[in-house]
Amino acid sequence: MLTVTLSVNSVAQPGRYRLETFGTRNGMLSSKVYALAQSSDRKLWTGTELGVTVYDGYSFTNYQYTVANESIGRILCITQDSLNGMWIGGDKGLFFCTGECSKKSGTAEQNCIGSRSIADRCSRQCMGR
Repeated sequence: MLTVTLSVNSVAQPGRYRLETFGTRNGMLSSKVYALAQSSDRKLWTGTELGVTVYDGYSFTNYQYTVANESIGRILCITQDSLNGMWIGGDKGLFFCTGECSKKSGTAEQNCIGSRSIADRCSRQCMGR
């Protein structure tokens, strides 16, 4: 289950928060969440045990496979590079997403996927434990 707090501001009232809870009933792949990231277009990217769920504020889009039909697997880290591409790392390797999780960039052993990520000035991503 994923709980999201949204801020709602009004001219006449102080800021309020609205709490929404999302899970598989709402369209998420899994309620086991391992990674969260917000992209520059304000979408919430959620790494789960079954792949990636992207929430745009209205609906969920799920990614479990690449366009080559490779399983994405459990997602442990998500980051966005300076060119707005999303990098997804997990048990099955490192994936690059631009609209679809379409490109596998390497295996988990090659990329040492974990909980930290950095990008150099050429937008090359490095993820590690």
